[in-house]
Amino acid sequence: MDLPHQKGHHPQHRRKTMTVHDTKRINAIHAVASRLIEALEHQLTPWQQPWKSHASMRPMNPTTGQPYRGINRVLLGLQGGMTSDGLVDNRWMTFQQAMSRGWGVHKGAKGTLIIKAIGLPTKEVEDPSLEEDRPTTDRKPFMLKHYFVFNGSQIEGLPPLQAAPTPSVVEVAERADAVLTALREKTRLRITHGGDRAFYVPSHDIIHLPHQGQFNSVYDYYATALHEAAHATMHEKRLNRRHALGERFGDEAYAMEELRAEMCSAILASEAGLCTSPEAVQAHLNDHAAYLQSWIARIKDQPMAAVSAAKEAEAMATYLLALAPAPTLSQGTPACELSLAM
Repeated sequence: MDLPHQKGHHPQHRRKTMTVHDTKRINAIHAVASRLIEALEHQLTPWQQPWKSHASMRPMNPTTGQPYRGINRVLLGLQGGMTSDGLVDNRWMTFQQAMSRGWGVHKGAKGTLIIKAIGLPTKEVEDPSLEEDRPTTDRKPFMLKHYFVFNGSQIEGLPPLQAAPTPSVVEVAERADAVLTALREKTRLRITHGGDRAFYVPSHDIIHLPHQGQFNSVYDYYATALHEAAHATMHEKRLNRRHALGERFGDEAYAMEELRAEMCSAILASEAGLCTSPEAVQAHLNDHAAYLQSWIARIKDQPMAAVSAAKEAEAMATYLLALAPAPTLSQGTPACELSLAM
């Protein structure tokens, strides 16, 4: 890690439109865990994709105008949704939502599972058949329901995807710098440059980064900086995530904190307009090979771990983005195509 050391509907309620899928009851938590484990075992991560991930990591529902967050952002980012013209369509909706707008779903199209937490009355009589779909927490009990959504590229009649303005390298730098500057000025985080390692020291509340010129690209530098900024949210002056770290070096808590930071930095990168390159993705996976196995083991043992990590990552990103208002983006050269060495 970069720290120093170092919706499931019950069958009787399932709508007719869901009959295009397996009619057996789906355990939402385990379905999500299985999807992520399969991806991780193939060294695929939805937060590190070699295309315009700033589109795929901003999934939204065009019928409601609302974005998908938490684990659903991760699941839909993993699915991708490449259109025939090579663009990523970030629009997702249910079968019924598409029909309500007069659109249709391509014949044979397969939906993508997402989940939603439904609050439960504390005195509700437990249904043993749904026990595994009802996580036990110290907060209000809830049940996870699953839904199937279809990508915009699978929808007939949906207006063509309008390409969003591509931020220039200057705008990307300004957006990412705004977050880092706000952390320094508003929360007194220290950021220093030097050496050949990047890490955050919780005890001193300081981020160490190599100089910008030592990185191969704009993406590499800012993705690394934002990753460390994600770790810095654990400090009591920010989100006070005391649970983030375990007592021993290299233990399970460190691995899960790395997962949260990975997801958070991907959200931040997408908001800044950063996009990865295949080389950067491979290098990133090589650096995190040990963590991949830890994440797989943890999710297999505790399926809710991935859902919780994604929820916390979303909260971490929301906090960081709120520190610095987003500028209006204009057309320019994609940041992933430029090198800091140029």
